Amino acid sequence: MSNTKDLLKQLVKTSFKLRYNNSVLGLIWVILKPFLMFLILYFVWTNLFGNKESYFAPKLMLGIVIWTFFNEGVIFGMNGLLDKASIILKVNFNRQIAVISSSLMSVINLTINLVLFAFIFAISNTAKSEHFLGVTNPGNYLIGMILFLSFLFALYLIILGISFFLSIIIVRIRDLQHVMELFFAMYYWLTPVLFTYAFVVNSNNIFYALVINNPIGWPIEFGRSLIVMNQSLSSSVVGIDKLVLLLTMGVFLIVIGNYFFKKKVSSIAEYF
Repeated sequence: MSNTKDLLKQLVKTSFKLRYNNSVLGLIWVILKPFLMFLILYFVWTNLFGNKESYFAPKLMLGIVIWTFFNEGVIFGMNGLLDKASIILKVNFNRQIAVISSSLMSVINLTINLVLFAFIFAISNTAKSEHFLGVTNPGNYLIGMILFLSFLFALYLIILGISFFLSIIIVRIRDLQHVMELFFAMYYWLTPVLFTYAFVVNSNNIFYALVINNPIGWPIEFGRSLIVMNQSLSSSVVGIDKLVLLLTMGVFLIVIGNYFFKKKVSSIAEYF
């Protein structure tokens, strides 16, 4: 068990260093990519479309951060075996660690980007409230934070479960990389990154059912309600039932994904 943990830590460190090796900006790219996306979308949405929504900046940034977490998590995890093919062919170890270590890269990036979100939230909140970050009830806010982190944990379980499937498939079907790029391009518009649930409802959007039942949007809307807007749990559009459902989905995908992975991983070496 100790050897497994040590190997996991080493693979995560190695993956992180290699990703930004020989890069001029290095680690700054982790923050720069979502921040530039935020600046562009914020400028377009507020200046060209005249969006005047309260706390739009932190709401938008939170959506981008969580979407980036899901997007990167699946892509990193999917390429876990391919990226470590040279090690896999030489060293005998639990192959799941290759996928887990790659997907954990997205958790590191998420942690860094959440700090960026907190910074933007604090700036946007400075002129609107005399309380720190607008918190009038620290106890309820702490509960909201814990539940929000639970949503993110559930989302990671989903990412890992999907990665177990895709990491096996892409070894044999390399076109999956392009398929996933197309999938994310379309799935983005069904996720409330640029907009909120209220926007979809008010516009009588025909895709409302798809948007409201998109599990990737639940952590975003929950975070916006309880973290950004400091609302009570009872007034949030996304409640505890969605957290339970997301956790259930995550555990289910982990179980069947791990089963599929174990069954197929022994026969993929010839495709590297």
